[in-house]
Amino acid sequence: MRYLPTGLFFFVSLITCLSISYAQEENIVVYEGEITIYAKSKNVWKVLTDTKKYAKVMGYDWKSGKNNIEAVGDQAEMNILELQTAYEVTFFEPGQQLRVKIIPSNAEYVNEKTWIVTPVNKWTTKVKVKDVYTLPSSGVTQSASEQINTLQKRLEKLRSLAERSY
Repeated sequence: MRYLPTGLFFFVSLITCLSISYAQEENIVVYEGEITIYAKSKNVWKVLTDTKKYAKVMGYDWKSGKNNIEAVGDQAEMNILELQTAYEVTFFEPGQQLRVKIIPSNAEYVNEKTWIVTPVNKWTTKVKVKDVYTLPSSGVTQSASEQINTLQKRLEKLRSLAERSY
């Protein structure tokens, strides 16, 4: 009996709902993604608010700062594409919504990510992310298709960590 739920859990986790959209207007680029994760919402939230796990999800290299996000103003330093980058929480609603501002040391762009965590039922959580980049007039350094692919991989990594953690 103990092995049956694990087997069902593994099967269900292979069926992932993932959607990504893209829009660009002048120097602002917006990517939005949504994924269904077969884990409790508190598990998803713990991954998003643990800055070391968050860095792992995003493909960043965590350097210093707050380990666990608890409030607006919490900060960490991370390397993104080998650039020292400031990470700061700008909105925090525990268990539901997290917004962070990311600014690399070269100030080439400002990125604001909004994560919305919504329980579907006890074992299923819907996660939405809105990724807004404010760019210099020189435009986008990564193609839309590359960025969409990257966001998809990051959402899959979040799913993987949340489904097997805590």
